[in-house]
Amino acid sequence: MREQRIGILALQETHLSEEYVHDIHKLYGRRLFVINSADPQRPTASAGVAFILNREITNTADIEVVELIPGRALLLFSTWHKSKKFSILNVYAPNDYTKHPEFWRELSSPWANNHLPKPDFMLGDFNLVEDPIDRSPPHTDPIPATDALRDARLTLDVVDAWRTDNGNDRTYTYMSARSHFSRIDRIYARRSHLTTIRDWQICQSIVPTDHKLTSIRFAPTDAPQIGSGRWTWPLGLLNDNTLLGQVEALGICLIQAMRSAKDTRTATANPQRLWEEFKQAITNIAKKYAKTSMAKLTHRLRALQAELKQTQNDPSFDDSVDLRKHAMLLE
Repeated sequence: MREQRIGILALQETHLSEEYVHDIHKLYGRRLFVINSADPQRPTASAGVAFILNREITNTADIEVVELIPGRALLLFSTWHKSKKFSILNVYAPNDYTKHPEFWRELSSPWANNHLPKPDFMLGDFNLVEDPIDRSPPHTDPIPATDALRDARLTLDVVDAWRTDNGNDRTYTYMSARSHFSRIDRIYARRSHLTTIRDWQICQSIVPTDHKLTSIRFAPTDAPQIGSGRWTWPLGLLNDNTLLGQVEALGICLIQAMRSAKDTRTATANPQRLWEEFKQAITNIAKKYAKTSMAKLTHRLRALQAELKQTQNDPSFDDSVDLRKHAMLLE
């Protein structure tokens, strides 16, 4: 969340108890705020949904949470840019298709009966797809389950944002051991928000999981301008001996120059000025070194991503076991 500047992270199948949440706050409470909804019957054994808020870039003071279905559906209201509010519905749907109709009816009833404000976003692990294109090999899920999801989606007035943006392209968020692919992790949004959603990413998470991390950047037209922030040293270079050797050599020169300037201090030769010049020098070295040392890695990653996209959108992908195995290898 820190490195990718994720403001709000929605998790499903968390298996979190209140004791675990307390431990997280004890260790990382200055940076993270956890809102968890556990399965009341087995909090650490099944289900569970949670929101993780990044305190460094997200308002955590004016939030409101509604637990719609314990362990399965959690609604978050948050405030941004003074008094403007938005809401996110975090969903973890059942694995059993036969339970979907009841689940979606129960989920949508607060909006149908209590006039609850409709969410700006509905996202999570739906364990279901609406269209065969989101599975490979393609097949339709049980009609009662998909109809129940569509009815709930129409009640909440949200659409599949990624499919709207990407037409008939194919990508997947879950891969089974049998070379089966599916896009069961999705983000739905109000139609009015579609023009303010950008920077789609469906990528592997740093945390080992069999689901991909799906993320977007929500940037309303009247949002305040936020810069890129302060430059920091690339973490991947902290243990690079070649780079550290250059920094060490500059540090030795810095110490010698400071000793010389101790007795002959001038406006240009003094510890403060020398220390500033040293920091600027190692910053320039790190930036230049990062470009050359990480360029090959970046190029290789982009090539793999392009090959994966081309493989998944191959017309014979659904009928070819070899292509699906190749996609698994690329993953």
